[in-house]
Amino acid sequence: MYAPAGVVRVFAVELPAGACVRDAVAASGLLQEFPDLSLDTLDLGVFNRPCTPDRPLHAGDRVEVYLPLRIDPKQARHLRVAARRKADAQARSATPSQPGATDPTHSSGKP
Repeated sequence: MYAPAGVVRVFAVELPAGACVRDAVAASGLLQEFPDLSLDTLDLGVFNRPCTPDRPLHAGDRVEVYLPLRIDPKQARHLRVAARRKADAQARSATPSQPGATDPTHSSGKP
């Protein structure tokens, strides 16, 4: 599997006994379809477990090609929390602190 820019490609290949991840990637045609990729720099895995291109395959194995992270997960969480805090602060400052403070139609309870 390979997903450039949100597109998932799934290739089914049949390989002889003793084949490895490198053979599966070569047989898939992935490197021909995406010539900017290089087997030497790809992050590979089998069933969501990282592996090397020389890892032997078994019948039914799913070889995966991982894209590099766009942002460190910890940094992404930090940015989401900061954005949420900013939005919460803006919402609090836009909300009147006392009933009727900015709404002239609201009665303050005085005759």
